[in-house]
Amino acid sequence: VTNYPRKMFKADLIQRHNNWSDREMEEHATYNIAVKWFLELDVGDESFDHSSLSKFRVKLGEKTYREIFEDILLQIH
Repeated sequence: VTNYPRKMFKADLIQRHNNWSDREMEEHATYNIAVKWFLELDVGDESFDHSSLSKFRVKLGEKTYREIFEDILLQIH
């Protein structure tokens, strides 16, 4: 998957906004065209597996992940 970190943070942003579980996020990333567009996936592209979201969070570590996510939120506002 190209731009993997970018896609993971975008997925987390929309997931939190909609209060979706990781499995629900995977479902929307697979079938919801608006979500695919937001994640920069083509309609025919496969999305990520739901476990990729939690693995990405764990790999960065909670503190680092939270700092980056908060920085993204500051840029949005």
